[in-house]
Amino acid sequence: MGDESKSGAATAQPKELDAILKGVDMSDEMRSHACACARAAFQEHTVEKNIAEYIKKEFDAKYGHSWHCIVGRNFGSYVTHEAKHFIYFYMDSKAGIDLVAGGRSKKARRTAPKSDDVYLKLLVKLYRFLVRRTGSKFKAVILKRLFMSKINRPPISLKRLITFMDGKDDKIAVIVGTVTDDKRVYEVPALKVTALRFTEMARARILKAGGGMLDL
Repeated sequence: MGDESKSGAATAQPKELDAILKGVDMSDEMRSHACACARAAFQEHTVEKNIAEYIKKEFDAKYGHSWHCIVGRNFGSYVTHEAKHFIYFYMDSKAGIDLVAGGRSKKARRTAPKSDDVYLKLLVKLYRFLVRRTGSKFKAVILKRLFMSKINRPPISLKRLITFMDGKDDKIAVIVGTVTDDKRVYEVPALKVTALRFTEMARARILKAGGGMLDL
């Protein structure tokens, strides 16, 4: 599937490294340049990090920052995801270097809410402190959901809440979202609920049934 180049590593005991280049939709010139970079890197460096930095510097100079160099142990198991264009160097059986088109592949996740709601920001500040001091996974989940956009925090109806809380009378439901009324429910049990927000009718029906509520 690719080209191969061999060069000796500059160590006290010379060791031959095999560089196997796997390229998809790459020009012959780019593949040739990649092999040349690998040879030069192996001859000049023996540490994976230094080899990666060398190849990145060479590719940045010629092709810009659209190719990113990643290096890590047992890297072969991470090559198949997402990237359609990549160069993959496999050295020995333990280390690998990957130049991924389009830069580093990382998951997009929020680390803070985008909303300017001061009350939400205060909640986030509080739960950051609680997570840091207690290490609670439950509090970490709440903090993560406080970061989410409104579309990813859909409201929950009374009917759905009652279904979830069936047989859990001793538990308190924690909803990072809005609790809404549901006309299809004729009888509301005594629920213990804490949520970001309650609609007026949902709040009235829970209180009338003898339940307890607390805003987050």
